[in-house]
Amino acid sequence: MSDYSAKLKYPRWQKKRLEIMQAANFACEDCNARDKELQIHHCAYIKTLQPWEYGIDLLMCLCPDCHKHRQERDEAFRVSLGRVLRFVKPSGYEEEAWRIIRDVQQRETARLAAAFNPFEG
Repeated sequence: MSDYSAKLKYPRWQKKRLEIMQAANFACEDCNARDKELQIHHCAYIKTLQPWEYGIDLLMCLCPDCHKHRQERDEAFRVSLGRVLRFVKPSGYEEEAWRIIRDVQQRETARLAAAFNPFEG
């Protein structure tokens, strides 16, 4: 068993996992399934955080099929973002990030926009 797998058995993770499932009303956040096993997806990984230290804004409740699909799409997104960042000087990362966020806010639902900018509303 890997160190990470062992951490998912810790009571602190189990408590956080239950918190995320309760927030999702015990349904998959992508397909709304209630009759499947539920898993918790980390939308991003931060090397310095333990699994239970993430905020609710970076965790979501998914069924296994949606979890697999999210992981595949997340990886594709990171590769695409890496291609963009290749041409951005590090001093311009924040400006480029806000440009991307503004573009997403203009196209996506209010729920997505709120997730990107918690200071609005």
